[in-house]
Amino acid sequence: MDLLLTMILIVLFTLLVVNVTGNLGPSARSLRRLERRLDVLLDRLGVPDPATAVVPATALAEIDELLAAGRTRNAARAYVEASGADPAEAAVWVRQRAPSRAGS
Repeated sequence: MDLLLTMILIVLFTLLVVNVTGNLGPSARSLRRLERRLDVLLDRLGVPDPATAVVPATALAEIDELLAAGRTRNAARAYVEASGADPAEAAVWVRQRAPSRAGS
């Protein structure tokens, strides 16, 4: 009897986990879409990006040059040096900044 109850609980837990993780996909996409729209709105209003507030203008210029040249890893390294952010944060920041700076 205990074995049967344990098996049922395991199956129910597995179904719950699958259901919850399956529902995160659309929410994550919606959140990214909302963040992009907010970034565009803040850009149009001229509100500075809080992430760039700690990075000197000369470092931002260097990072933008590296992004324009397609050197994203070097841009991330330069951001880490300028801001003190960890490499994972720098990679995310560079990916977000890259599309708006490509070809500039």
